[in-house]
Amino acid sequence: KIYGDEYRVKAKIHTVGGLSAHADMDDLMRWLGNFKSNPQVHVVHGEPEVKQDFRNTIESQLKL
Repeated sequence: KIYGDEYRVKAKIHTVGGLSAHADMDDLMRWLGNFKSNPQVHVVHGEPEVKQDFRNTIESQLKL
């Protein structure tokens, strides 16, 4: 439910182990760099400017 309206879920849900909710950017970059494939990354938490900086870092360093 979102604001009282029901929606059908169209997402695949996965549990991600080994990821701390308190990781800093270096930890997150190291974690992302360990994927064998190129995952889609969505930066959804933080101040707008910090999120954009993190997106730019992911794109430039990991080519994602």
